[in-house]
Amino acid sequence: MTTSSLISDGMEGLDYSRSPQLVAEDNNGSFGPSHVIQPKSEHTHTAIILHGRGSCGEEFLQELVASTLSDDCTLIDKLPGWRWVFPSSKKLWSIAFQEYMPAWFEAHSLTDPTARQDLQVEGLCESIDYISQVMEGEVARLGGNQKRLVLGGISQGAAVGMWALFCQRDQTTGLGGFFAASTWLPFAADVEEILAGQKPLPKKGPDTENMAPKDVLLSMIPTVAGRLRLGILEQTSIFMGHGVDDAYVDVKLGRQAARVLKQGGGKVEWKEYEGAEEEGHWFRVPDEMDDITTFISECDVKSKCKKNKKFNPAETNEEPSRAYGEYAIRSTLRRLGYRRYVARQKPLLSEATRQKRLAWALAHVNWPLEEWKRILWTDETWVLGSHGKAYTPKRRQGWMFWGSFAGSMKGPGIVWDMESWGTITAEAYQQHIVPLIHGFISLLEQEGSLKSRRIILMEDGAPPHSAASTLKELASRGIEVIDFPPYSPDLNPMEPCWNWMKEYIQLHYGHRQSSRDILYGWVQEAWDALPEDYCGQLLESMGQRFQAVIDANGGITRF
Repeated sequence: MTTSSLISDGMEGLDYSRSPQLVAEDNNGSFGPSHVIQPKSEHTHTAIILHGRGSCGEEFLQELVASTLSDDCTLIDKLPGWRWVFPSSKKLWSIAFQEYMPAWFEAHSLTDPTARQDLQVEGLCESIDYISQVMEGEVARLGGNQKRLVLGGISQGAAVGMWALFCQRDQTTGLGGFFAASTWLPFAADVEEILAGQKPLPKKGPDTENMAPKDVLLSMIPTVAGRLRLGILEQTSIFMGHGVDDAYVDVKLGRQAARVLKQGGGKVEWKEYEGAEEEGHWFRVPDEMDDITTFISECDVKSKCKKNKKFNPAETNEEPSRAYGEYAIRSTLRRLGYRRYVARQKPLLSEATRQKRLAWALAHVNWPLEEWKRILWTDETWVLGSHGKAYTPKRRQGWMFWGSFAGSMKGPGIVWDMESWGTITAEAYQQHIVPLIHGFISLLEQEGSLKSRRIILMEDGAPPHSAASTLKELASRGIEVIDFPPYSPDLNPMEPCWNWMKEYIQLHYGHRQSSRDILYGWVQEAWDALPEDYCGQLLESMGQRFQAVIDANGGITRF
């Protein structure tokens, strides 16, 4: 999948390291290590950002930094005075995936996050306490100034983040801001009824064993005179974004969460998006990333600049330029007539990921072309219509396309029919994609230039691919899977095929308005038009690709 693609390996001046006081041993029921990007200039603010289910602090950091803004800068570039903290959850047993995976709390269903909420309580309570400890530690680093701390997250991370806000002991002082993407509020209906006075607030007593699970959670929220007190919401700026085409968390649940926060006194900025990767369950790039950056900047910059109308963004020795940098200030104040300049910097890879890429490149750099021909290369992409570089306000709802090739022969290519098949889960992947893979590999091994040769499948680490049930299904069909390194789209020759297809659509239909049904035909036409000779030529560059990784010491390359 291209969502996790990283563009480069370097962000000079950043000290990327694990936070010593938060490191915990893995696989022993404790929370994983936090990963930190230290500020590039004087430390003025901190952001704590919480990953979703199935991810971790390190992986989420990489993916978020790879999600660039409209000017190709990153969130880190824009706010050089900020310290970025990415905590990691525990590993919990997932009923949905039938394996241990990182999660802030148990989720019974992949498609309905409100199902069996009683199972969520234990994890929520533990995660709330842990996140609160992380917040307290970061506030201490900031000299006790809670207004210089921003909390944010995506999906399950944002869900537990909202509850961490609810349960803060000090409800009189807000945070610098809170942002959430593609999320929902656990027990939203209960909180809404309590706020509306339609339901009493559970009282926390010495014996919680006899309390209903959700009452244990609800009783953690501070009260005044027996009433729910969410004063922190009144003092905290809140931004929430959600994809209307989110296949995992329905946008209606996001709207409900925003409504409850508003009912609790929060001033919520709510925005909806179309066309984000991961079936709408990710930040819409670059639109949503631009909005989040503006929101974070305005949480502090806007008020300071109002106090000093002669403030010059170029004077980086003055506050708030130390915290945000000249470019973020210009973006925030562009409505006042400042011109915005773009500073291009490249995102980073973690050291662990770099080492995996380097080791894989060293092991395969001398493979002959014939070896690369016996790999069935696969990948997915979203096709949204125009492939031009200019971003316009109009957004089109696109199609997810899965394709493959081996040697100089295109394999199956399929437009995912979400309306009929639902979201791309492990089960759906096994039902609709795995049989195509099996059939094509059998064909290759029985006839053609690859006859009698063992074909190996290449897939990225997306959850439907790496799920235990999918691997078991592939093994039962006798399909061998190559151990491909993470965050390595530059090593997958399928990636240029997507560019070829999108440029084909742009060339032939870029001037035309399209509906989703019309775009469906264009996508299939582009795949049919993709020359097989082009696929074969891509394999001839494999040696260069691996040598480039070696030369970059595991970093992302030009490919």
